[in-house]
Amino acid sequence: MNSLINGISFIVITRNEKFSIRKCLESISKIQMENCEIICVDSGSTDSTVEIIKRYKKKMGNLSLFQIQGYANAAIGRNIGIKKSTKNLLYFIDGDVEIKREFLWAALDALRKKQVGAVIGKLAEYQYDSRYKNVLAKIDDRYNIKKQKYIYSSGGIFITKRSVINKIGYFDEGLDQAEDWDFTLKLTTKFKMLAIHELMGIHHTIPYHEWGRLKNDIVSSQRLVPFGSVVVKNMITNKKGVLNLLWMNKGFCYGFLFYMIFLIGLIFYTYKNMFLVFFIVGVFDILYGILMKRNLIFRLYIHYFYPLFVIMSALISKAKSLKWDVIEID
Repeated sequence: MNSLINGISFIVITRNEKFSIRKCLESISKIQMENCEIICVDSGSTDSTVEIIKRYKKKMGNLSLFQIQGYANAAIGRNIGIKKSTKNLLYFIDGDVEIKREFLWAALDALRKKQVGAVIGKLAEYQYDSRYKNVLAKIDDRYNIKKQKYIYSSGGIFITKRSVINKIGYFDEGLDQAEDWDFTLKLTTKFKMLAIHELMGIHHTIPYHEWGRLKNDIVSSQRLVPFGSVVVKNMITNKKGVLNLLWMNKGFCYGFLFYMIFLIGLIFYTYKNMFLVFFIVGVFDILYGILMKRNLIFRLYIHYFYPLFVIMSALISKAKSLKWDVIEID
């Protein structure tokens, strides 16, 4: 197999990634490549992320750095990367992911032979404490790809073709999060997306159940609003994909069904009986979580609060004023 990678735009989005951006860019720099480019788009980092990228820019002649001024989110960053890139193959990478070159060879082979629109691979994950001092857990594959298969949606790390984007359009900049699910659901209405049993990279992150991160998500509502919008937006055009996405988010589905049964019960039974059922089911769910050694606060959040906000986001559409600009940094 030819080890020289050719004709890829690596689109890396960042925001306050001072710990992991070195791992990301270092992993890209080790790939033997020609006619490739690295497009880094930063969403207004307040730490040393930009300075670190600038140092790599001096070592890597094919790296360009852009920074968003004003309102910023991942969708805007990825769209800027698409518009600034010039190659026919686009590899979307988050700044906290250390990529593996073996995946690229397998992905390029699949894109060439199987006539697919996009390819992802297994993604390992290292979870750290809030200061990135200690590794709390290591996950071999957060996507659970046991064998090669076609999928309907994925996270934001995948490789696709410019011709695919020309047909389906850009990322939805109105989504603060879940823009990757939305984009890939849109992609799989017209093209196949292949998941291969090859390690794509290592995600270096703080776990979602870490209290500081969870509290920030609840206060900002960034994780709460987009999911419902994505479900409603794609339900008609990609029903199978949306149902699959709901299955992957079983915690939300549990809470949704729990509230639906509760509301139906209120119509046909007394309030007293339904609140008793509500209490008993909730207690058993909590006890089961404790028995399985799950994070209790995160379980309560996913099962009982998250579904309410998702339903609200599906029913209430809030327009945003997206005012931003982009500058290139030397």
